[in-house]
Amino acid sequence: MKKLAIKPILMAIGLLVLSLATIVILEPQAIEDAPAKVDYLPLSALVVSPTNYQPKLLLSGISKARWFNQLKAQSSGQIINFDEQLTPGSLVSKQQLLLKVDPIHLQAELSAALSQIKLAELNYQREKHEQTVALSMLSSTASSAFARREPQLAAAKAELAQAKGSYQSIQQRLHDSQVDAPFNAIIINSYVSPKQQLDVGDPLFDIASSESIDITLPVSELHWSRIQASLAEPQITVIDRQNKTWPASVRYIAPQVDTTTRQRQVVLSVAKPYQSKPRLLPEQQVNIQVSLSVQSEVAKLPMSALTKDGEVWTIDSKQQLQLEQVTILDENESTVWLKFVNQPEQTRSVVVYPLPSLLPGLRVKPNLVQESQL
Repeated sequence: MKKLAIKPILMAIGLLVLSLATIVILEPQAIEDAPAKVDYLPLSALVVSPTNYQPKLLLSGISKARWFNQLKAQSSGQIINFDEQLTPGSLVSKQQLLLKVDPIHLQAELSAALSQIKLAELNYQREKHEQTVALSMLSSTASSAFARREPQLAAAKAELAQAKGSYQSIQQRLHDSQVDAPFNAIIINSYVSPKQQLDVGDPLFDIASSESIDITLPVSELHWSRIQASLAEPQITVIDRQNKTWPASVRYIAPQVDTTTRQRQVVLSVAKPYQSKPRLLPEQQVNIQVSLSVQSEVAKLPMSALTKDGEVWTIDSKQQLQLEQVTILDENESTVWLKFVNQPEQTRSVVVYPLPSLLPGLRVKPNLVQESQL
């Protein structure tokens, strides 16, 4: 009876085990999850190869008139010859007649001075003759200098010299009554008009040399170290307010620095500044572009590639970021020319628009762009 009671129990357990085994066997195998796809930070990058480059330094200077001079009247009288076309801005050549003062009064003075010379010569000859007579009649040991007429002859000689000096002075004033240009010049200001009555010392014209103009260029110690080597064979361009360019040369370098600003002063020279239009006028601020020595292994980048600290992010062969130090040689509003401190000869992939959150070693996905696309 007990065996019959156990049998159903064993059968139920067997069925349960069989059911479990069937469930395990028929259970589908678990499907492994696909590995998550890693999204790297996309960045625009530019492949840059270093080349030779001649940097240019842009400075400011002031134009100064060369040989500025004010012509003044050397004699009194009325202007009798004056070219009314001689206005400020007119160009005149050397020895060109600017104006002439009526010489009639000076000619009268010159005649009177010549008369004084003849009288002084007559008096001198008379004194020489009287001295000869006196010496023949007097003892050479007992006579005085007055008796030998030595002071009288000296006075007559001095009177003759004075008369000749007065004549030469009036003759020079007569010559100066005709005012000529002392050199090739431009008239800056004119103070005279036709038939004007002049007195000695009255201003006539302000003139300056038309052959060249000076440009004073103050150079700081920072820029001086860069341009000093380039001044041996300089390539200098002056740019005026109308953006007209003028080739310039170095006239001289001041032998000492300014005691206040500690700047060196270079004086440039521009030839023929007034012969073409627009003219390069004095007393105006101009820009000076100095071409420096040619540099090798220089990279050209958009200005956006620079970080706030003046560094550059590059991407290595493992697509990882690295921050590199550079030396800036030249720049403008959109472009910068620089030299990498380490291995400047290498071609690099440079991040064009670096983010503030970039970190060295971060792996990125570079999107290469052409320079024309920037």
